[in-house]
Amino acid sequence: TAGMNTINWIKLAAKPAANEITLVAAGTSGEANALVWNGSAWGNENNLTASSNLYTYNQESIGVDYMRAGAQMGKSVVFWASNALYAKVWNGSSWGGADYSVSTDSDIRWIRPKADPSSDKIAVLYLNSRNGLWLYVRKGTSWFTSAGSFTFSGNATYNRPFDLIFETGIYGCSCYSAGECMGDILLVYAGATELRSNHCTLASASTYSCASGVNVRSGVTHQAYWVQLERDP
Repeated sequence: TAGMNTINWIKLAAKPAANEITLVAAGTSGEANALVWNGSAWGNENNLTASSNLYTYNQESIGVDYMRAGAQMGKSVVFWASNALYAKVWNGSSWGGADYSVSTDSDIRWIRPKADPSSDKIAVLYLNSRNGLWLYVRKGTSWFTSAGSFTFSGNATYNRPFDLIFETGIYGCSCYSAGECMGDILLVYAGATELRSNHCTLASASTYSCASGVNVRSGVTHQAYWVQLERDP
């Protein structure tokens, strides 16, 4: 992690049924680096921000997860935000090139990726400096078009008051065509005095559609500071 100065953020993800772990870290230099643990040592360091520094290191503008099923199963994807939302794949032996989403936002400050347990898809929910909350989905080697934006009214200066999760099981997936059954996505995020939720389902081979938001809990006197979702395995 040379050249990062003080490290502000660290994210880890473990490869299922293996001892491999991918790490991504962000430092006060504005750089983000990724490394891989092979069970006995760290290696394969990659400077993700060689071309452009992170938009911010004060918020968590990095993330990582493994693709859990499908053609790209077992490969990790690291995410970071500099002048766009970027992704890079570790295939088990080498790093691929950086690719970026169709997002035009250059001021992304919080990133939250989550993998679908039933496909090689990873959803990324991010928040920009204008409190724009956006959902993008990456499947295998390419990005879907945006699944939409959501009305966010929380305070995210020092905290992440939103999260997302994939459903799973027979009642937790959408099928667009044969072989294209993938988990539905649930989002929860802070409103002004309530927690809001949206449920998103597969609408085509490359798009998600999100239902109108509903209140999880209304009438609270303070905004939510952190939101954390976990799935029943």
